[in-house]
Amino acid sequence: MVWAPSISGVFSLASAYRIAHEGGNSSWLYSQLWLQELPIKISFFMLRLIGSRLPVMDRLHKLGIVGPSRCGCCLYPAQESLDHIFCTGEAAKRIWGYFEGVVGGFQESFTIRHKLVSWWLKPTRNPYLQYLFRLLPSLICWHLWKMRNSFVFDGHHTPMVHVCSAIFGDLRDIFHLKFKRLALSVYDWPGWYGMVAGLQRVVRTLVVRWSCPAHNIVKLNSDGCSRGNPGVSGGGGA
Repeated sequence: MVWAPSISGVFSLASAYRIAHEGGNSSWLYSQLWLQELPIKISFFMLRLIGSRLPVMDRLHKLGIVGPSRCGCCLYPAQESLDHIFCTGEAAKRIWGYFEGVVGGFQESFTIRHKLVSWWLKPTRNPYLQYLFRLLPSLICWHLWKMRNSFVFDGHHTPMVHVCSAIFGDLRDIFHLKFKRLALSVYDWPGWYGMVAGLQRVVRTLVVRWSCPAHNIVKLNSDGCSRGNPGVSGGGGA
């Protein structure tokens, strides 16, 4: 047997530890779900959503569990499924449309995965918008799920305006945790988004010069590119 992570092909604890230490999420799709400021319960919820592991009726029917198969979010109820609840249903379309109408540039989506990816891949050089485009889809899905459960278990229809307001409130709170120095005093979604879109990252320039050492002194400069690297590094000089 050949141990591929090792140069010699022989297994060693050091190489195994390096794999475990450097191991990360190799899936780009799943890596979008984890944000430090986002509550962990929402990240795990999104993990189950993308993996089709939420207990909606079309999934439960395949397991032999019988129950009502109609959704409660539409004027003319359709069969409850993940894509219907989170993407193609009347409630989902109206809530996504409320936020997408301000941002602009979205195509119609027919699956929740397509919807999420269209947000996560939306091009922008604004770092604040990059964070917003990654955060907001998870909040929308979370509140759509809460709205669905409120109807299924309590028989309560949550007004769309209340759902949109709750999503925007969570978005502002988490955004403030991430960027504490920003003062965004606008409390409506179109105005708030306009302020975020107009923000620019402050760039500070620092002049760095190399100074010649004294006679018979050897000076070695490095750029720190290998800092924190547990593996083998190389160097050179002139």
